[in-house]
Amino acid sequence: MVCGVLTVLMVSYSALTLLADVNAQLIPDQLLWLLILTKTIAAFELFLPLALFITILMGLGKLYADHEIVSLQASGMSLAAIIKVLMPLILLVTLLSTLVATLARPWAYGLKYEARHQAGQTIDFDQLQAGSFYLNEDADTVYFTKRVSPDGDLKGEIFIYQRFSDKVEVIAAQQAQHMTNAGSDDLMYRFEQGSASVLPHDGNDTYIEFKHMTLVSELEEKRRNKYKRKAASTAFLSTAKKPADIAEFQWRITAPVKTLLLAVIAILMARTSSRQGRYGKLVGGVCIFFAFHGLGIITKTWVEQGLLSTMPGLWWVVMILSALSYLLLRRVY
Repeated sequence: MVCGVLTVLMVSYSALTLLADVNAQLIPDQLLWLLILTKTIAAFELFLPLALFITILMGLGKLYADHEIVSLQASGMSLAAIIKVLMPLILLVTLLSTLVATLARPWAYGLKYEARHQAGQTIDFDQLQAGSFYLNEDADTVYFTKRVSPDGDLKGEIFIYQRFSDKVEVIAAQQAQHMTNAGSDDLMYRFEQGSASVLPHDGNDTYIEFKHMTLVSELEEKRRNKYKRKAASTAFLSTAKKPADIAEFQWRITAPVKTLLLAVIAILMARTSSRQGRYGKLVGGVCIFFAFHGLGIITKTWVEQGLLSTMPGLWWVVMILSALSYLLLRRVY
């Protein structure tokens, strides 16, 4: 139930954030729903361990507050026996967390990038509206037009800013029209009465003025050449040498281990007194969960940037969780 509530919240949040984007009005409905779906699938990497953590805290907290655990212990049931009862659920969620982290999440990100590319293809001159800036993240391109003809075919006072790995291109024209190159997926733009600037990083800038110019978009080529780490397969990342790839690989393989350790921590934290109430440890437990989740994100960023060694890398978080589990276990016994 907890996971279901979190899923509904995630779908609602994704829908609101996407629909609030000015570019959303240019994206077909089916692509919007696909983007929402992929974001939700990727979020299960967080939802599954969080739902398990909250379920254990709430369930055992209620039993402690109602003194039912005391009755069970009086009848000879130890903490190890309680963990044994919960272990099938914990192992099931850990297995699902493994599948999500290593298979479902990369697949979802691959769908997300493809959907974003398709959405970016729709952000062309045929759909641009006057007076608004439009950002195509997949192509690192910004569009702006001041006027649109009644049929939407011609754009007046058009501005295009496009960023490449080694240069920036800026085009400003009095009129522009979008065309499709027959026999290929390339997008073509015809400009009238304008100027173009090419600004390479080495400083050798080029500026031209033109009466007519036809430009073939490099969007498709850029998309093919743009490496998407989060969409790469886990098998590919296992042999990677770059720190950023190693960090992504470690993030995936440590996910089930962290799920298992956080479940154990939830069991050990669940002990409450009747004065604390059924959910006395819930707020503190959730804070601890997100503290370690945030620590994992920070550690991953440091490994990607080379500020932290790739070994142990993200395993530092696992070791800290293991140490916390041990300390809580010592306190219980």
